Amino acid sequence: MAGDTLLAALGRDADAEAAAILATAGADAAAVRAGAEARVAAARDARVAARRAELAAATERAGGAARREARQQLLAARWRFVQRVLDRAGAMLPAALEGAAGADVLRGLLVEAEAYLPPGRAVVRCAPSASDALRAAPKGSVEREIVPDPAVTAGLRAEAGDGSVGVDNTLEARLARLGRALAAELVRREGAGA
Repeated sequence: MAGDTLLAALGRDADAEAAAILATAGADAAAVRAGAEARVAAARDARVAARRAELAAATERAGGAARREARQQLLAARWRFVQRVLDRAGAMLPAALEGAAGADVLRGLLVEAEAYLPPGRAVVRCAPSASDALRAAPKGSVEREIVPDPAVTAGLRAEAGDGSVGVDNTLEARLARLGRALAAELVRREGAGA
């Protein structure tokens, strides 16, 4: 009986030790499984976050491209409108210099042009219909020679006698300069978000 008791005690101890080993192994297995699940979840979360970032960047690029395209189309439409206005104004230029008011405008254009010329002789080219009004203009700081030129339809072109300075003060040139200024202003306003 003492042998049976000893065997029973050894069996109980072996069972207890086996149960402890199984419990430890189960806990270790659970820890390994939890660690693996955490690593899988972290890797999945990193992939999902990276994919979301890629999609967000692609969406932002596409949105930026669409906004740029829309701004370009708007700017082009605005410029077409301005161009139509400039073309219409250009067609009206010769009539703007008719009559007494037109003569005053011509004299004003002459004074402006002469302000850029050095003292001395100058050649002023104008439409044949404008030559009398310019000849009647008060003398300025230059000795002017008025030359009727059919190529000049509205306004005048003045050049220093030595050719060093030329001023295109035709209404067409002024309108073209205004057009360039308007184009720059459209671009500036579009860039500012106006």
